[in-house]
Amino acid sequence: MLAGQMAVVHWAAMKSMRQVAEEKGTEYQELAVSAATKLLRTFSAQLDALKRYRTGGEQTVTVKHVAVDERGQATVVRQVTQTKSPRKAALKKSDEKPALTDSRQAPMPDLQSEKEAWLEYVRKTESSS
Repeated sequence: MLAGQMAVVHWAAMKSMRQVAEEKGTEYQELAVSAATKLLRTFSAQLDALKRYRTGGEQTVTVKHVAVDERGQATVVRQVTQTKSPRKAALKKSDEKPALTDSRQAPMPDLQSEKEAWLEYVRKTESSS
């Protein structure tokens, strides 16, 4: 039933987007864009509901710790996968201690600083050769 609803909402959204391209007046285009936006938000929510239905409400979290050596070669140091199910969470013992993060570990660098470091490394290797 959900798949049928999703198909109709997607069809209506695409029809609204087609109207945006065909309409000449600004106010008509704005109405078509508004309708398409609402329909696509609905489609997104339906897609999320379908995903939750198919996975049984389970959420999987995968964390990879990657190290990059001097040559720029990346290696996965360790990989941790954890699956959480709402049903299992309700059955948890109340005396279990929550996992704490290691305060000695440095926080993950942001992507911009990694990009700058990589560009600096490339400049050094090009100038030395």
